[in-house]
Amino acid sequence: LNTAQETVRLTAALEGFFLEADIEESQRDAYAAYLKRRIRPAMERLIRAGKIFEINTGAISRGYRQTPYPAEPLLRLLREMDGKILFTADAHRACDVAFGYAEAVELARRCGFDTFWRLTEEGFVPAPLHRALT
Repeated sequence: LNTAQETVRLTAALEGFFLEADIEESQRDAYAAYLKRRIRPAMERLIRAGKIFEINTGAISRGYRQTPYPAEPLLRLLREMDGKILFTADAHRACDVAFGYAEAVELARRCGFDTFWRLTEEGFVPAPLHRALT
């Protein structure tokens, strides 16, 4: 980052990563444009390296959020780029291991995903999204 202004822009974009769905459309559009211009290169490198991105519900179970994250614009961009996803609740208690997964699966579906990655004894393997809750 070269300037103080760029730092402010990046901070705003990263805050957008955690945005709830009820933001103004103009803010959502500005965030989506920034994602494509500044965050996309990092995502491209991670995808080329075979990394899997998580849709996380941990903040919901702890009462900090009402929706999974990352925010929908970032997930839509990830889908456009053929990124891989998995689901995690970042559980601190056994009762929260799959907390909010229905919402996370619905978010993934809305963003165009039809596959998710599941950890097995053989490592990560793809599975159809409709099997995520089974």
